Parts: sequence; structure tokens; C-alpha cells
Amino acid sequence: MYRVETPHGAVGFRKPANAPVGRASVTTVNGEVTIWVWYA
Repeated sequence: MYRVETPHGAVGFRKPANAPVGRASVTTVNGEVTIWVWYA
């Protein structure tokens, strides 16, 4: 599953409290973009 967060909003599923989550971020000219991934 996934979640993508930007300064303009987010799409995807809410992050679970009980699963290991991976995260990567990149800064663009329009702000930081973060993607979260996990297996649920």
C-alpha cells in the first residue's frame, strides 16, 4: 500500500500504526514530496 504527501495534499491510504513503513522524500521547486510504502 502507499501514501503520497505534498504541500498541496495527500493521496493513498492512511499509514497503519502496526506495520513497518518505508519512506522517501524529495524536495522539488513546488515543495517536498514524500512517499510512504508498506505491506498490510
